[in-house]
Amino acid sequence: MSMPAEDDPIEAQQEARPPRKLEATIMSFWRLQTECRSFGAKDEIFCLFQGSLGNLGSLKQQYGLAKNANEVLLVIEAYKTLRDRAPYPANHVVSHLSGDFAFVVFDKSTSTLFVASVSSF
Repeated sequence: MSMPAEDDPIEAQQEARPPRKLEATIMSFWRLQTECRSFGAKDEIFCLFQGSLGNLGSLKQQYGLAKNANEVLLVIEAYKTLRDRAPYPANHVVSHLSGDFAFVVFDKSTSTLFVASVSSF
């Protein structure tokens, strides 16, 4: 004989948990918020980056960067490509980046601010 759900402690515990998709969303958001922020500059282009790129390795090859290059340097190089080979829309560069991330790029030479935020949740 089975117990009603309210009398079964295991069933009640499962009902109290958030749905798996919501739980995954909360965990992804928490992970993004607790990851380190990185800051760097090159050629008077400054970048503040938070998060991670899932395809960093292939993008390093695409942009001809060293194996030890990080997300900040990659974003700066992607921005320079966008700037120097215009007219590309900004989403052209961002669409090639995968992962949960946000960044702000400031180009001192053109006084341009480029901001992007992408999240898989």
